[in-house]
Amino acid sequence: MIAKTYLIHPYKTGDNTIEENKADEERIVNELEEQKCSFSLVRPFKRIQETMNLRKALKMKQKLFKKCGAVLLTGDWKNSTECIDEFEEAVKQEKEIFEYKDNQLLYIQKEALEGILDGIKR
Repeated sequence: MIAKTYLIHPYKTGDNTIEENKADEERIVNELEEQKCSFSLVRPFKRIQETMNLRKALKMKQKLFKKCGAVLLTGDWKNSTECIDEFEEAVKQEKEIFEYKDNQLLYIQKEALEGILDGIKR
């Protein structure tokens, strides 16, 4: 089993509503379970309530993030400033980085990280 893995998924991105992003995150988690992926996922969507004030929510996310040795990038994360920030922090902290894309779980090699960072639009 891989260390606790923080799920990075957009909360508000593009035209998607929060509900649509939550449903997409749930679909991805179900697909991973069907594929018998052995992640111990930490899912911020499940922990943070919409009524929680922003400061408290961010503090909780940071605390959850610190506890994890790996991250899993999902959904349209490259178009989410918050997801990109979490990805960059994972790189800085040298966490293991995975991406779930096109129904495939990919491990991102350290050598590929700079290319990904360069390709992300800010």
